[in-house]
Amino acid sequence: MLKSTLLIVSSIVGLGWISDWVLVEDKRAGFSLAFPVQPNIKQDSLDAGIGLSYTKTMTASVGDGNDARIYLANFTAYPESMDLNDKDSTGYYLCQTIIEQISGQLENSEILYNQPTSINSVPTQIASIRYGVDSSIVRMALFMHKNKLMSLQYYSPAETGMSKDAEKFFYSCKMMD
Repeated sequence: MLKSTLLIVSSIVGLGWISDWVLVEDKRAGFSLAFPVQPNIKQDSLDAGIGLSYTKTMTASVGDGNDARIYLANFTAYPESMDLNDKDSTGYYLCQTIIEQISGQLENSEILYNQPTSINSVPTQIASIRYGVDSSIVRMALFMHKNKLMSLQYYSPAETGMSKDAEKFFYSCKMMD
């Protein structure tokens, strides 16, 4: 009895770090993600050369002026025949392409960090890019799960560093089958 009570209490306490955030869950797509405020959500599907892909873009902004922080999530479900965790490094190539494209679109950008890791047991590529005359930062986490890719981007002033909010955003992402 005591053991099950402790498990329930620890589960509730474990969720407390994100309780004041808005949870976005898409069971059809197989992911959940938390934002500090209600995000704007757009979804679409497109028929590309590789087949039909489903996309969902979510954005939220907090603060204004020099303290503005932007949370951006791009989810793509590719055809099931495409495995981002395959041995030919499809997912790695896709992540590198996204990181380089974002860096290329930002004025005076420099990739500071770009490493593979794992978040919530999902292969993830983490990157940090400094850009602009005021040295703003974008931190990225790209999750690769089977045929699904979730790209999380957190834009902030350089002084903010890797804030607790950025960590909450990245670690709230759950990819499901």
